[in-house]
Amino acid sequence: MRCVRRAVVVKESLASTSGRPLAAQCRVTIRGKSLKHHVAMQAIFVAWYNFARKNEALKNQTPAMANGLSDYLWTIKELIERAAG
Repeated sequence: MRCVRRAVVVKESLASTSGRPLAAQCRVTIRGKSLKHHVAMQAIFVAWYNFARKNEALKNQTPAMANGLSDYLWTIKELIERAAG
């Protein structure tokens, strides 16, 4: 049951955090960017949220660090390099 609660909290936190950036991305997509570009922007945002953004509720860890997926804070450069790579 604990995992379910954590998933709901993370989902709600992500929804409140991503509201404005996602609205801007949606407007850009509607104006003519392809679905491929929109999906790529979403993937980079989710990676940034989980690997490169500290969360005070998680004792200044990223969600990936809190769940044991990473042991350090990633840089934006690392995210882009791994996405390209």
